[in-house]
Amino acid sequence: MVIEPVDPRRCQAEWTQYNAFVMGGNVYQRRRCENPAAWVVTETEPDERGERGAMSLCDECKQRCIEEMGDRPMEFVEIVGGQVYA
Repeated sequence: MVIEPVDPRRCQAEWTQYNAFVMGGNVYQRRRCENPAAWVVTETEPDERGERGAMSLCDECKQRCIEEMGDRPMEFVEIVGGQVYA
């Protein structure tokens, strides 16, 4: 079972952005990547509940995912014309 449906149109990667000029609020805000999706990454091994995570990524975020996740078992499938091809 995959946890959350992927967005075939927009990258789902998020990061924390620091905003120094926020008055009276949280200076750290979550931001979602604005780039169009090019890949779907899926964990190939389920967690202890039997679930596998999946999300869409742009080319840049795919590279960052590979760098940060290292040898974690995952599979990449290309998105072409809004369709996911295995």
